[in-house]
Amino acid sequence: MKTAIIVGGSGFIGGHVCEYFSELDWQVISVGRGSINPYAETHYNLQLPHDSFSNLIKCFEPSLCVNCAGRASVGLSMKDPLGDFYANTVLVISLLDTIRQFAPNCIFINLSSASVYGNPSLLPINEDTLISPVSSYGYHKYMEELVVQEYISLHHLRGSILRIFSAYGERLQRQVIWDLTSKIISANGKPVTVLGTGDESRDFIHGKDIARAIEIIVSKGKLQGEVYNLASGLEITIKQLANRIIKLSQQSCELYFDGASPSGYALRWRADTSKLQKLGFSPSIMLDEGLKLVIQKYQKKLDAMS
Repeated sequence: MKTAIIVGGSGFIGGHVCEYFSELDWQVISVGRGSINPYAETHYNLQLPHDSFSNLIKCFEPSLCVNCAGRASVGLSMKDPLGDFYANTVLVISLLDTIRQFAPNCIFINLSSASVYGNPSLLPINEDTLISPVSSYGYHKYMEELVVQEYISLHHLRGSILRIFSAYGERLQRQVIWDLTSKIISANGKPVTVLGTGDESRDFIHGKDIARAIEIIVSKGKLQGEVYNLASGLEITIKQLANRIIKLSQQSCELYFDGASPSGYALRWRADTSKLQKLGFSPSIMLDEGLKLVIQKYQKKLDAMS
């Protein structure tokens, strides 16, 4: 039986990765802060970087390590860039150096972000699009990528990088889809105010499909430090997204946009995912289906509170 260590296994994406690899009969070990993941055989509650991680690597001799940990907040990165650097870039190099020393045959998959692209002048965005972050988070994710490529190039590790555009799912009770869903349903027909102009766009991918993409890359990728965009390839504006949630949740309310554009956030995203498609990946959960799952989750939460 092959062993996978999922760093950040208690988080949203990490939970999906633990579940998916467990269903494939891998031995799944979850590491990081938070509660026990029911899909992991064992969970180690560690604030990484931590010296004990090397003992886990030596004990389990994993075939795969997936880094799903770190901060994922653009706003917080702008308020605390040093903390973001330690939580993201420093974490990655500490994981890689432990693998270099104690499990050099272990595949390392790092989850990066489309934030490295900033505000590209042309869409769709492919993996060769100019790197031009507009947030500390984007800079630190790109630094992670450089560190991964350093260890693969100079220390002969194996691994790949996934630039995730906009992750979502019913287990993620924050960020734009959950926030819009909660506002719209809770409004009970009253007007809803939304941040931004409404013309900002995103390209969404469900957490379950992120886990699927990781397994496909592990099985079919070159694992030579290459980068893959991970998204649906479909652009939707925030205004269109909000109206779709209104329709699917059978609500009736007026939308008002405050026109403010917070610093550090990209304006428009649409990914070229052809590189990952060539390995056999395509999304299994389309946006409307995923939105229905989020709506159902929020309505159940409201019912439980009433």
